Amino acid sequence: MLSIRVIDTVKGRSSLTGKADYDGRASVNIRGFSTLRQPKNSMTVRLKDENEDKVKTGLLGLPKESDWGSLCAYSDKTLIRDVLAYELSNKMGRYAPRTRLVELYLDRSGGRLGQRDYMGVYVLVEKIKRGKSRVNITELVGSDRHRAQHQRRLHFQTRSLGAMGAELPHRTGRLLLLRRSAAHRADAGPDELADPLHEELRASALQFGLSRFQPGATPPIWTSTRSSTSIG
Repeated sequence: MLSIRVIDTVKGRSSLTGKADYDGRASVNIRGFSTLRQPKNSMTVRLKDENEDKVKTGLLGLPKESDWGSLCAYSDKTLIRDVLAYELSNKMGRYAPRTRLVELYLDRSGGRLGQRDYMGVYVLVEKIKRGKSRVNITELVGSDRHRAQHQRRLHFQTRSLGAMGAELPHRTGRLLLLRRSAAHRADAGPDELADPLHEELRASALQFGLSRFQPGATPPIWTSTRSSTSIG
């Protein structure tokens, strides 16, 4: 069990000393299969009370639940591939988990939180499960439920134990999720991202996408009109 603290933005900015959106306890497991070999791992977070009973609460404006995922997005250097795909699906009326970009700190020593505890940018995501605020479907009963459980057992038997989600090696510690500032948020509005460089990148990406559907077309090479450009 770890203590967990989630901090939202205030006026577009978040701070380590900011007011907690949630402050409690949680069990944390490493999740994934092929990603277990990466230096940055995804996690499953289950919010719990002092008796280790599940606690349903909303995080960063998302509906209340106890089970959450924290995706490392290590192979996605843009950090928004999953976020964008899920958002587009939701806007088209198709179900997809809702997300928030966060910066994650994991304190293993119990001392003062510092840069050594910084794990990087993660994607806080709703875990896919049946529920009114998640996948709102009717619970299976009778023979339908038995058949589904049998299929799930067969699926698990084909996977190695490494994919089941090992517990973090440290049983105690602190987990801090700090919501990304407005300039980096996946749900930032057009006004928050209004920038000449951003518009150039957007136009170039659109042109590149269209060129892929034109036989014999040469993908465009993007060049900035600025003399020097720094992308942080």
